[in-house]
Amino acid sequence: MENIKQEFSPAFVTDLNVDYNFTDKVALSIGVNNVFDILPSWELNALNPAGQAVLDDATAKSLLEGFLAFSGRYRILLYNGSQFSQLGTIFNANLNIKF
Repeated sequence: MENIKQEFSPAFVTDLNVDYNFTDKVALSIGVNNVFDILPSWELNALNPAGQAVLDDATAKSLLEGFLAFSGRYRILLYNGSQFSQLGTIFNANLNIKF
């Protein structure tokens, strides 16, 4: 909508990965993505009086934001979450074996 702008607040996402080589052929890697479970924070801002009128109307604002929440965690308006884990903190482990 040309009358309203979505603005995100800056945030840091922390990932942690630890590798251990048991031998020259066997290694284990354990990782945590989005350690502190950071999700995006944003707000809608009016660019002119027409936009402010939409934001002042609770029903219109709710329709604009969307009634559904992605994974029950945040509203879906124009957000794809690629820089954040969309599911929150994710743990992973890899066992690497060389033949």
